Amino acid sequence: MQTLLEKVKNIEDEAASVVEVAKVSAQGELATIQKNEERALSEIQLKASANAKDIIAGHVEKANREKNDITQSAQHSTKAVHSSAEQNRASAVTKAYALFQEKYVTKEEA
Repeated sequence: MQTLLEKVKNIEDEAASVVEVAKVSAQGELATIQKNEERALSEIQLKASANAKDIIAGHVEKANREKNDITQSAQHSTKAVHSSAEQNRASAVTKAYALFQEKYVTKEEA
Protein backbone atom coordinates (compact mmCIF):
# COMPACT_ATOMS: atom_id res chain seq x y z
CA MET A 1 0.00 0.00 0.00
CA GLN A 2 1.24 3.46 -0.95
CA THR A 3 1.59 6.16 1.53
CA LEU A 4 0.01 9.51 1.01
CA LEU A 5 3.43 11.02 0.37
CA GLU A 6 4.15 8.50 -2.38
CA LYS A 7 0.79 9.20 -4.01
CA VAL A 8 1.47 12.93 -4.00
CA LYS A 9 4.92 12.28 -5.46
CA ASN A 10 3.40 10.15 -8.27
CA ILE A 11 0.84 12.85 -9.02
CA GLU A 12 3.59 15.50 -9.10
CA ASP A 13 5.65 13.33 -11.48
CA GLU A 14 2.66 12.83 -13.78
CA ALA A 15 1.91 16.55 -13.69
CA ALA A 16 5.53 17.38 -14.49
CA SER A 17 5.39 14.91 -17.40
CA VAL A 18 2.17 16.50 -18.75
CA VAL A 19 3.68 19.97 -18.39
CA GLU A 20 6.82 18.87 -20.26
CA VAL A 21 4.75 17.37 -23.11
CA ALA A 22 2.68 20.57 -23.29
CA LYS A 23 5.84 22.66 -23.34
CA VAL A 24 7.38 20.64 -26.20
CA SER A 25 4.11 20.76 -28.12
CA ALA A 26 3.82 24.54 -27.63
CA GLN A 27 7.41 25.06 -28.78
CA GLY A 28 6.68 23.04 -31.92
CA GLU A 29 3.55 25.07 -32.62
CA LEU A 30 5.46 28.33 -32.06
CA ALA A 31 8.17 27.21 -34.46
CA THR A 32 5.51 26.38 -37.09
CA ILE A 33 3.83 29.75 -36.57
CA GLN A 34 7.16 31.59 -36.88
CA LYS A 35 8.03 29.69 -40.07
CA ASN A 36 4.61 30.49 -41.57
CA GLU A 37 4.98 34.11 -40.50
CA GLU A 38 8.36 34.38 -42.24
CA ARG A 39 6.93 32.78 -45.38
CA ALA A 40 3.91 35.11 -45.35
CA LEU A 41 6.14 38.15 -44.81
CA SER A 42 8.36 37.06 -47.69
CA GLU A 43 5.33 36.62 -49.95
CA ILE A 44 3.99 40.04 -48.96
CA GLN A 45 7.36 41.65 -49.69
CA LEU A 46 7.53 39.95 -53.10
CA LYS A 47 4.02 41.10 -53.97
CA ALA A 48 4.80 44.63 -52.79
CA SER A 49 7.95 44.67 -54.89
CA ALA A 50 6.04 43.42 -57.94
CA ASN A 51 3.32 46.03 -57.37
CA ALA A 52 5.93 48.77 -57.03
CA LYS A 53 7.57 47.65 -60.28
CA ASP A 54 4.17 47.65 -62.02
CA ILE A 55 3.39 51.13 -60.71
CA ILE A 56 6.79 52.45 -61.83
CA ALA A 57 6.41 50.80 -65.24
CA GLY A 58 2.99 52.44 -65.60
CA HIS A 59 4.42 55.87 -64.76
CA VAL A 60 7.32 55.35 -67.18
CA GLU A 61 4.90 54.32 -69.92
CA LYS A 62 2.71 57.36 -69.24
CA ALA A 63 5.75 59.65 -69.27
CA ASN A 64 6.91 58.16 -72.57
CA ARG A 65 3.45 58.71 -74.10
CA GLU A 66 3.46 62.33 -72.90
CA LYS A 67 6.98 62.80 -74.28
CA ASN A 68 5.88 61.40 -77.64
CA ASP A 69 2.82 63.66 -77.65
CA ILE A 70 4.98 66.71 -76.90
CA THR A 71 7.48 65.70 -79.59
CA GLN A 72 4.72 65.26 -82.16
CA SER A 73 3.19 68.60 -81.17
CA ALA A 74 6.59 70.30 -81.49
CA GLN A 75 7.14 68.72 -84.90
CA HIS A 76 3.69 69.82 -86.02
CA SER A 77 4.34 73.37 -84.81
CA THR A 78 7.71 73.45 -86.56
CA LYS A 79 6.15 72.24 -89.80
CA ALA A 80 3.42 74.89 -89.48
CA VAL A 81 6.01 77.65 -88.98
CA HIS A 82 8.07 76.42 -91.93
CA SER A 83 4.96 76.16 -94.10
CA SER A 84 3.87 79.66 -93.15
CA ALA A 85 7.38 80.98 -93.82
CA GLU A 86 7.37 79.26 -97.23
CA GLN A 87 4.01 80.79 -98.11
CA ASN A 88 5.01 84.28 -96.93
CA ARG A 89 8.54 84.24 -98.30
CA ALA A 90 7.73 85.91 -101.62
CA SER A 91 5.73 88.70 -100.00
CA ALA A 92 8.38 89.16 -97.28
CA VAL A 93 11.12 89.45 -99.90
CA THR A 94 9.03 91.93 -101.88
CA LYS A 95 8.39 94.03 -98.77
CA ALA A 96 12.06 93.88 -97.75
CA TYR A 97 13.09 94.93 -101.25
CA ALA A 98 10.59 97.80 -101.20
CA LEU A 99 11.83 98.98 -97.80
CA PHE A 100 15.43 98.74 -98.95
CA GLN A 101 14.60 100.73 -102.06
CA GLU A 102 12.72 103.29 -100.05
CA LYS A 103 15.35 103.71 -97.37
CA TYR A 104 18.59 103.51 -99.29
CA VAL A 105 18.03 103.85 -103.01
CA THR A 106 15.59 106.76 -103.01
CA LYS A 107 17.73 108.69 -100.51
CA GLU A 108 20.77 108.42 -102.73
CA GLU A 109 18.83 109.69 -105.76
CA ALA A 110 17.48 112.69 -103.87
